[in-house]
Amino acid sequence: MYKRIQTVDCMSVLMMILVIMGHCMFSEAPAWYRAGRTHVYVFHMSVFMCVSGFLVTYSCSKETGLRRV
Repeated sequence: MYKRIQTVDCMSVLMMILVIMGHCMFSEAPAWYRAGRTHVYVFHMSVFMCVSGFLVTYSCSKETGLRRV
């Protein structure tokens, strides 16, 4: 059994929450929401890609029997 990486789990949860907040649409959104949504869209996909790449590298170890690509 693999040991979970708590930092990656917390980062994944935070990114999921930010994506959900970014996809919520309000007809009359306050200015702070529009500004926050813009900032979330700047970085959330790149963080998902970095976390995914880290997890693929982490899962392709000798214990799993998977080859590195």
